[in-house]
Amino acid sequence: MEVESVFNPLAKSKADARGLLQIMYKIWGKTYDIKHPSDLYNIEYNIDIGVHILKHYLKKNNGNIRNALQNYNGSEGTAFSNKVFTALGKFTAYRNNSSTWD
Repeated sequence: MEVESVFNPLAKSKADARGLLQIMYKIWGKTYDIKHPSDLYNIEYNIDIGVHILKHYLKKNNGNIRNALQNYNGSEGTAFSNKVFTALGKFTAYRNNSSTWD
């Protein structure tokens, strides 16, 4: 979410991806029976669909997270997955140093 939308649930990309996990209605609308593109601004709905899409790409890539992330983002190379791993590292460091997660 940090990399896709900077945690903005109302984010909309130039490619028309929407919400926290930047889901493309034109690609995933029929698969997940999304009634209207604006439905993707619903936080819970967006996360649920985004997780299913990532799971789809993980299966397609035999569990290879880097390739699944690249497919999810629709990009080539490793720039996107590197950003995700960097964001994950920041989150993990925060969680490991915060008593609020205990």
